[in-house]
Amino acid sequence: MQKLFLTLLSVSLFYYSNAQTEIDALRYSQNDIVGTARFSAMAGAYGALGADFTTLSYNPAGIGFYQFSELTFTPSFGNIVTTSYFGGSRNVDEKLNTNFSNFGYVVSSPRNDEQWKRINLAFGYNRTANYKKRTYISGENSSSSMIDNFVANAQGNTINNLNSFTELLAWNTYLFDPLDTIDNGNYISNLNANLSKKQEKVINSSGSAGEYVFSVGTSYEDRIYLGATIGMPSLDYYEKSTYTESEFADTAAHLQYFDYSEELTTTGKGVNLKVGAIVRLNDWVRVGGALHSPTFYDMEDEYSTAITAVWSDSLGTIYETSPFGYFNYELRTPWKTIGSIAINIQKKGLITADIEMIDYSSTKFNSDSYKFSDENEIINSLYTKATNIRLGGEMKYKPFRIRAGYALYGSPYKENTELTNQSFSFGLGIDRGHFIADFAYVFSEGSSEHYTYSADLVQPAAITTTYHNFLFTLGLRY
Repeated sequence: MQKLFLTLLSVSLFYYSNAQTEIDALRYSQNDIVGTARFSAMAGAYGALGADFTTLSYNPAGIGFYQFSELTFTPSFGNIVTTSYFGGSRNVDEKLNTNFSNFGYVVSSPRNDEQWKRINLAFGYNRTANYKKRTYISGENSSSSMIDNFVANAQGNTINNLNSFTELLAWNTYLFDPLDTIDNGNYISNLNANLSKKQEKVINSSGSAGEYVFSVGTSYEDRIYLGATIGMPSLDYYEKSTYTESEFADTAAHLQYFDYSEELTTTGKGVNLKVGAIVRLNDWVRVGGALHSPTFYDMEDEYSTAITAVWSDSLGTIYETSPFGYFNYELRTPWKTIGSIAINIQKKGLITADIEMIDYSSTKFNSDSYKFSDENEIINSLYTKATNIRLGGEMKYKPFRIRAGYALYGSPYKENTELTNQSFSFGLGIDRGHFIADFAYVFSEGSSEHYTYSADLVQPAAITTTYHNFLFTLGLRY
C-alpha cells in the first residue's frame, strides 16, 4: 500500500526514453549486398564495370556505359538464421522473407557529337538493407538480474522522477523497493541476483531500407565515363522484443517470473548525393572511383514498453505499461569512398575488385529538443573506420554467363575487430540482346554481440547471423 500511495502522489511524468542508440546508428549506416541478380552474384564488385542499374547506388558513372534503354525488375526471397550463445546455451532461430531488390528504368539518348556521344538518364529503386530477423537468446545467470539495472538507474531519483518507460514500471510491479521509509531515491532489489535464474530474450524485427535514385551520366570518347545520382533513401524498421527472467533459485522473494517488453517503430526519409568516374585505360583495364555524401535522414520513432510480474503471494499478476513515446530527430550517416578496377580477359570473361572506406564513428544524431551528447560520444568511442573489400568474376559463353563473388566487410568496432561480415555469391545469366535473365544466390555470414541489459552487469550474447538469399532479374532492352 505504501508503494501504491507514493505512486499516486507522484507527478505523472511523460518523457521520452531515448530509443536512439549506437546500435541504431550502425544499423542505418550499413548496406547489404542486394540489387540486381548480376550485381549480387559478383558480390557487388561493380564499381568499374557499369551498365547495371544497382551501380547507380555505388558508382553512378556506370550509367554512361548504357547504349540502349533498359527496364529491369528483381524479386528476391531468402532465409535468415540466427544462432545465439549465452549463459552456456546455444539457440537457433530463423525467419523467411520475400521482397523485391530493384526496379529501374534507364533512358539512353544518343547525341550527334563524336566526343560526348550520349546523355543517359535513369530512375528507379534499389533496396539496400533487409531488417527481417528473429533472434532467441537463452541461458543461466547467477551474477546479475535486469532488476539490478533498474535499481542502478533509479538510484538518486525520487519516485516521481523515475523513468516512465523503465524504472517506474519496475517500481509499480514491485521488482524493487525503497531502502528507507522516506522517498529519498535509495532503492533495493526484491531478488537475490547472485542465485541462479533463467534469462531469455526474443527479438523480432522486420522492415527494410532502400533508395529511390535519379541519375544522369555521359561518356567522353567512350574512354571517360561520368555520372551523378541523387538518392532519396527511405527506411522502415519494426522491433518487438521480450526479455524474461524465471526459474529463480531465490524462492524467498515469491517472484515466479517477470518479462520486460519493448516495441519500436522507426521510419526515416533522407537525401544523399553520389558522384563517380570510370576511366577505360585500354581495351582490357578499367579503373573507377566514387564518393558518397552522408545521408541526411529525418527520423520518427514510436516507442512503448511494458512489464508483467507474476508473484506466488497475494500480489498475483501485475501488468504495467508505459505511455506512448514519440520522437522526431535527425541522423547523419558517414561519408563513403570507393575505388575499383576491372580487367577484361579477351572478351571471354572479367575479374573485378572494389575497396570501400567508411568511418562509422562519424555517424551523428541531432535534434532541436535533445542534444544527443552522450549518444554521439558513445558512437565516437565505440566505432571506427572500416575497410570493405568486394571481388567478382564472370565467364562468358554466348549467350550464357557464369558469375561468382566474395565480399569481406570489416568490423566497425574499435575493440572487437573480429566482428566481420563476409559473403559468397554465385550466379547464372542469359543475354539475348533485347532480353536478359539473371539468377543469383548469396550466402552471407556475420557475427555480433547483444547485451540483454547493461554491459556493466551482464556478459554479451554472441550472435551469428546467416543469410541465404535468392534473386532473379528480368530485363528488357530497346
